[in-house]
This record gives sequence, C-alpha cells and structure tokens, in this order.
Amino acid sequence: SGAILDFIGDLRVPTKRAAAEEVLLAVLRSGAQRLLLSTLFHHGDWRVRVALARLLARSGEPQLAPTLKRATSEEKSPRQRRIARWLLHQLGEDESAERTCTPVPA
Repeated sequence: SGAILDFIGDLRVPTKRAAAEEVLLAVLRSGAQRLLLSTLFHHGDWRVRVALARLLARSGEPQLAPTLKRATSEEKSPRQRRIARWLLHQLGEDESAERTCTPVPA
C-alpha cells in the first residue's frame, strides 16, 4: 500500500498525474476500493483529496458505489460525508438529484 500512497500523492504532480491515474484506476478495478476511499476521506492534502475524488468519479467502477455507501455510514466527519455524497452523486447513485457538475467538497 506504500506504493499506492505514492501514486496518490503523484496526482498533484502534473508530469506524473497521467501515469498515477492509470495505476490508480487499475488498483481500483483490482478491488482496492476501501484503501482508496479511506485515503479520499483522510488524506491531509485537500488538493490530493480533490484529485482522487475526481478520478474516482470518472472511473465508472460499478463496485465503488456499494463500497462507498458502506464507508459513508462509518464516517463521522461532516466533510467526509459531504465528499461521499458528492461522489455518489457523480456516480449517478444519488436518487435525489440530477447528475451535474459541482465542485468537489474537499
């Protein structure tokens, strides 16, 4: 998981972003949703959280929504719940509103 965290940090580096996104999408599809969601909720750098949230929103990964819903119920922080709701909305899993472009609540 240390290498994965390095790739997550690389989302902030323009010259490394494309390669990091490719690796992280492969990691997501291999079943590491919990690790990526935990990082999304708890990473200290808001810019990394935003970049990761956008990447996860673009992923279209079908297993992400159920994992995200379970993780949301465990999160206590209002910021973490807002991020989760935003991501569910972007994935089309928010029944209460249409899918729109809104800022990431990092």
